[in-house]
Amino acid sequence: MNKKITSSVLVALMIAGSTSFSAFAAMPTGTIVIGTKAFDLTYANNSANASEISAAMLDGGSVYFKDYNGDWIDNIKGSKVAASLIPAVTYKSSSGTTNFAASDIDTNTNTVATSAKVSAISANQLKETFNGKVADTSKVVFTVKREATSMTMVTTWNDAKTEATLTYKDNLPEGTYTVGGMNNTIDIGSSTVAVTKQKVSKIEILGDKVIVDPPIPVGATNSSSGFWPGDGHVSYKVLDQYGVDITENSLASNIKWKSTIGAISASKGTITISILAGAGLRDVGYLTQYASITITATDSDSNTRQSNTLKFVDKALSVMSVNKIKNTTKNIGDSYTLPATVTASLADNTTKDFVVTWDKVASTKVAGQFTFTGTLTMVDGIVNTDNVTASATLIVATPIIDKTDITSKFTDDNFKSIVYSKIGKTAPSPILESDVKDIKSLDLSGAEVSGSSGLEYFTSLTELNCSNNELVTLDVSKNTALIALSCWGNKLTTLDVSKNVSLDILQCSMNQLTKLNVDPALTSLNCTDNKLTTIDLSKNLKSMSFKCDENVKVLH
Repeated sequence: MNKKITSSVLVALMIAGSTSFSAFAAMPTGTIVIGTKAFDLTYANNSANASEISAAMLDGGSVYFKDYNGDWIDNIKGSKVAASLIPAVTYKSSSGTTNFAASDIDTNTNTVATSAKVSAISANQLKETFNGKVADTSKVVFTVKREATSMTMVTTWNDAKTEATLTYKDNLPEGTYTVGGMNNTIDIGSSTVAVTKQKVSKIEILGDKVIVDPPIPVGATNSSSGFWPGDGHVSYKVLDQYGVDITENSLASNIKWKSTIGAISASKGTITISILAGAGLRDVGYLTQYASITITATDSDSNTRQSNTLKFVDKALSVMSVNKIKNTTKNIGDSYTLPATVTASLADNTTKDFVVTWDKVASTKVAGQFTFTGTLTMVDGIVNTDNVTASATLIVATPIIDKTDITSKFTDDNFKSIVYSKIGKTAPSPILESDVKDIKSLDLSGAEVSGSSGLEYFTSLTELNCSNNELVTLDVSKNTALIALSCWGNKLTTLDVSKNVSLDILQCSMNQLTKLNVDPALTSLNCTDNKLTTIDLSKNLKSMSFKCDENVKVLH
């Protein structure tokens, strides 16, 4: 059994100083092997790793040290040993962890490259494919000749260091190319490849449909009636003999196009079919009246030809927007499911319902405000090129304790009297939170109310009318379910409804407002007869309805 070494013996074995290493096919010199663990000298000497080194020693196993001549030394005997005695280990250094197989072999190192074969991969590129991994690409030198003429090319390598791409500044001249080279001291030999003139090798007409534009009203360009028929479009691609896309190359411009219907043109990957071109008459019908069209493309230089028969289809309508989903308020523990469908507006001003997939599942386990984003499922004839999404907001409120007496919160007697009438009680019976928490609508108009304390307990309130009163302040920040608020004809100087994310309609005219903060969801606003100078509606829909005094600056 091998004797376990102590920390002091290990430290004595480690030679002071720091050493840097390049890539190794085996463990670097200065490595300590303890059982099945191996450590870089600098890593092992770092006091921060002392407990890890001690644990490895306590686990036991043979201890070896790789000296700076590259020889393995037995720690017990102090003599050289063969690398074949070194077990498979996990090697750690400040750079990370590497696995080495038994006999000091890097399991991450591929076969060392000793030869390569050349191939042409594009009109100006050759590729050298090696039979193994090149350890140091900076030591590889290539020689490239076209017949007897030397060619200067730029070399780049793939991440695996098994392929080198040689790039010429222009298209390579036709001829036979010989590529040879040296991988450090290893002659990788030479191989040849024939390079031919770049040509059109394949023409692809993509898909089986010609998409037809909507008809254009003739009145858009003159005073006549009727419609101009829309053009049809389909994509195409041109490849050279190397499979490289040359659709926008000058070679592709020599292709001759023919169609069985209308006039055809092709440019930059798009084929256009026009039924009007050369017709001389407006009344020529529409492309979609034809069952199909045959398009033929021919390149005379390479004798490449492609012919496809396609059908006509109307251009798909685009989704423009998704109708707003009203915010929903629930108490903790209530059941709630996001809508399965949403209604969207299309480019032709029609609407359509779409199945929607939400980004997460709605839950009422935790109080808070949660926003969900929905992806629309498209159907034939409709596209969502702008990736329009649906949005839904769920407000989860903490349930109010039923038996809490809130009578004293109503400091205004007129407000308190209306509440008693609303809940079917009379004084001096207590007003409980449970009495008001589920009330949806409250009318305080014209009741000479001067204080709104207690309103915060109406957490389910969706409609509030407190107009024509003596209110100086109004706090509706707790009434997050509000959809409509009418507070005109009071003495309010400020009003903040920015937390009322469900609010659609706000009537706050005939006050003394100098400041008004609104939520982006607001769609209708009347703030006339106030002291406002500016109002920020920049985050609201441009289609919202609003009225304000002429001297008020509206920020859109």
